[in-house]
Amino acid sequence: MCIFVCLFLSHNRVFADAANKLNQLDSVPSNPIERLTHIIDRAEAAWKDNDTENAESIALKGFILLRDQQLPDSIYAELLHIYGKILVDQQHNIQGIDSLLKSIQLKIQTFDEHHKSLSKTYNYIGIAYFQMRDYRKANIYYKMSAGILVKNGLWGPHLFDSYLNIGIVEAVQGKYDLAFNYFDTTRMVLDSIGLKVDSLLIARFYLNYGALATLNGKFEEGNSYLNKGEIIFQKKYGSDYLRISDINLNKGLNAYFNYDFKKAELYYKKALEIYSQNNNAEDRISRAVGNLAAVNLKIDQYDQAIQYCHIGLEYEPPDELKWLLYSNLTQAYIAKNDEENALINFNRAIDLEEEGKVSSIKKINLYIEFANFLLKKDQFAESKKYYLQAAEFITNSFGQNAAAYARILSRLGYYYLATNSIDSSLRYFNDAISIWNDASDSSGSNIETYNEVRFAESYIGRARAYYKKYTETNNPEFLEAGSRDIKMILERMEQVISKLDKESKLLLFEQLKPSYNLAIEISYEQNRLSEKNDYLQEVFNYMERSKSAVLLASVRNLNALKSSDVPANIMQLEKQLNEEINGLRQLLADEKQKQYPAIDKISFFETKLLSLLLEHDSLVDNLEENYPKYYALKYDRSTIQLPLLIEKIGDDEAIIEYEIADSAIYIYAITKNGITIRDTRIDTTFWNSLNYLLTVKDVDISEFRKSEIRQFYEYSNILWKQLIEPVCHFVKEKKLIIIPDGVLGYLPFEILARTTEHPEELTFKSMPYLLNEFPVSYSYSSTLKYNPYFVKKEAVNNHELIAFAPDYGQDNENPSQTRNLIFENLPNSKHEVISIEEMWGGKLFLGNDATKSNFIKKAGNYNVIHLAMHAMINDSVPMFSKLVFSETKKDTSTSFLSTYEIYDLVLNASMVTLSACNTGTGILRSGEGIMSLARGFIYAGVPSIVMTLWEVQDKSGSDIMTRYYRNLTRGDAKDVALQKAKLEFLKDSPDYSTHPFYWSAYIVTGDTQPIKNSKLPFIYSFGALGILILTTLILWLIIRHKKRSGKTI
Repeated sequence: MCIFVCLFLSHNRVFADAANKLNQLDSVPSNPIERLTHIIDRAEAAWKDNDTENAESIALKGFILLRDQQLPDSIYAELLHIYGKILVDQQHNIQGIDSLLKSIQLKIQTFDEHHKSLSKTYNYIGIAYFQMRDYRKANIYYKMSAGILVKNGLWGPHLFDSYLNIGIVEAVQGKYDLAFNYFDTTRMVLDSIGLKVDSLLIARFYLNYGALATLNGKFEEGNSYLNKGEIIFQKKYGSDYLRISDINLNKGLNAYFNYDFKKAELYYKKALEIYSQNNNAEDRISRAVGNLAAVNLKIDQYDQAIQYCHIGLEYEPPDELKWLLYSNLTQAYIAKNDEENALINFNRAIDLEEEGKVSSIKKINLYIEFANFLLKKDQFAESKKYYLQAAEFITNSFGQNAAAYARILSRLGYYYLATNSIDSSLRYFNDAISIWNDASDSSGSNIETYNEVRFAESYIGRARAYYKKYTETNNPEFLEAGSRDIKMILERMEQVISKLDKESKLLLFEQLKPSYNLAIEISYEQNRLSEKNDYLQEVFNYMERSKSAVLLASVRNLNALKSSDVPANIMQLEKQLNEEINGLRQLLADEKQKQYPAIDKISFFETKLLSLLLEHDSLVDNLEENYPKYYALKYDRSTIQLPLLIEKIGDDEAIIEYEIADSAIYIYAITKNGITIRDTRIDTTFWNSLNYLLTVKDVDISEFRKSEIRQFYEYSNILWKQLIEPVCHFVKEKKLIIIPDGVLGYLPFEILARTTEHPEELTFKSMPYLLNEFPVSYSYSSTLKYNPYFVKKEAVNNHELIAFAPDYGQDNENPSQTRNLIFENLPNSKHEVISIEEMWGGKLFLGNDATKSNFIKKAGNYNVIHLAMHAMINDSVPMFSKLVFSETKKDTSTSFLSTYEIYDLVLNASMVTLSACNTGTGILRSGEGIMSLARGFIYAGVPSIVMTLWEVQDKSGSDIMTRYYRNLTRGDAKDVALQKAKLEFLKDSPDYSTHPFYWSAYIVTGDTQPIKNSKLPFIYSFGALGILILTTLILWLIIRHKKRSGKTI
């Protein structure tokens, strides 16, 4: 992605109150010399007020005066100087340089070649060449300026300007060590000025030093300097000053490179808002929208990125910004696989470079991205051509020790890997890694988050090449080398990711998912070769770390807050900030979805959200610094160890954990008696079968043909053979705990069918389902399932069950908050909860009483929560998925309970049943799993959740839930209770309603232990007493009968 960073060239334009100065110069002297001096002063004042058009007009009057008067060359030289810098500021660089050189010539003739007045003119010639991207000449003139000042012993603002500009030139050329040296010298000059130093000089230094730190990957240091400069500008000019928007642009860049894309977006939008309020800021607007496009590329919002680019182009930006926008358009169309538009914009960008309108350095990133695109399309020759051209540009611009060169070597390594030239691939990866490890700040390779990802690409590529080399040669040394690389880099990346926000974690884990698959393949092969299964734990560790890592990290953070010595008031503040942040995000999302969104509201929400995010960051920094136990628990990245896991598994339980790789599925089965690992090769047959079974939720029973029963069996049996059969003997007669991977999370495993001899005789009722043999529960990972966060607190005052069944019909008082959304009534939901309450006891909230307010007030006091209602799934922003309660005029709160609100609830429930539509489904995030609404209850500490994988049929769902609770009252474990409920439903239902659509959507996740109910012991005791009395009576009757018949017992 192409990003613009703001560097602030220094020319000692102190933005004083120029208007006042102009007022002081209103009286025009009669003396020609004084008149010309007056004109020069007025032009200078207008220039300092950013009014270059007026400044030029005033300066031209001076030239008119010179036509009629013979005046000293020294004054003429000053007029040429001010006119030249005005032209440079207007981007008329050639004319400006011509005027400035004439000024230099006159000054040398009048004084000498070392006169102090030459310095400022040399400095501005340097600025002109910098704007023309002729950095070599710019550097020459900046150094000439500095040399004259040093020779004259003038350690003041002009020397500050010269050294600062030299540092900026070095930074732009990627020579960051030299840039830092000049910036340090600039700081010494600043210190030497003493108390009389202008605060704006200090501000300019801070801004440039911050920008340099950004370019060198030192993002936190960069922000600290940017903040200092921002404070000075705010005090002097207010919060809408143009330079403050530039600062926000650079803060956004820091966030971008630190993979905090949401924060980057907010900074860019804040910059854009200030730019939009200022005249003559069109080019800056283009910069801001170009950077917003880059952010949206990172978060896969390609259409939004394209829209931002077109907005930027409408402002007719300078060529360099135009190039950035074309480059981002190219990458957006590449991501959308739109080759035609990608080529159009790629050629537009290249045309600008070939016409000399942008630096050839700009080509590098664009060429690499375009080569990556061609490589994915197997256009090997073309992709190599662009990689090599990019390498040539990098060598000429930065040399062969720069981070950018390491990156291109790494990409060539992937090219040779794709073309099966493994030895060449290894050579390029080795060279890239050598540069990464040796590179200093001068190459821009300081390893922060952004470069860390690039660094990781080289190691991951080399590990993949080593493994491929092993498969060709069977030499275990290559296997071991690949293992070392992948182990090291995954640990390093996990450390980086641990510091990011949730959304950025998700993005990086998605990128790393194939690397975890590679690690599993390698360690699995190592275990196969070992005699004693030495790598069992390692395979398991990788499988665990590749799943639900963000969810686990959040749970660990919550457990750290609960278990450490963090004071209650700080915990409450952290919770409050999270609530405010999530609430603002919801308000922002709602406003943007309106037909006519209020721009002022959006701007206010975004500014407030950014402020809250920064406040939360500060609080987290304080927690991590001052509470070491919290820090240790939060950043504990270990997975559960196998001996402990085996200890925790019940005698009648078996865990089956899956990992889907490119062409295989790895199956890891664990019981009290041991461990086994299997792999099964997969091809299109597997994927076709899986895709078919995942469509059971879409079946139209009215059009279902009997012949499709056979088809269902065949697909279901294929998955049985690949997912269950390899470990079936090992888990026989166990209760299964399924830990799925990826798309398997959408599959109810209970519908898989064992092989049978007479498939033509099968019906949906007689199908040999896995359900018949095994109770099944699910979990996101073993480490999460047995996390201490889910150890429940003390009993909750005998408040056993709370159930909600809202009304959505016409009789419900339905105000405007439903936003014209129509929800059908669930006629069986009331019957469902009433039946459950009769068996279980507890509190019911029906119809208009089933409100969100009542839920929030009451739910924390109950052990079992049952919600029979609609749900709304938001795949774009899963935290905004919602449960839909009743809404009445008496209750002013909304009827929607969002996932993010569930996060912060204090719940004491041992089980939540989401007898609602789609509560277990959502968008699939690679490396994390399904982003379902149910995850909110996991955050809230609920150890067991019953949910649905699709929109359930109201009557069958109610029937299954009633049976489920009846089985729970009999003391069954949750997985057994749900298995029995489904089997009973199948047995008692007519054939037409035994299709898996009707009964297999319900699944139980997490803890499966039976639920203790204070009402149940009484029932059991009463029942046992009755049985005892009845048995005694029968025995008495038998004895009496025997005695009468004269027989003995």
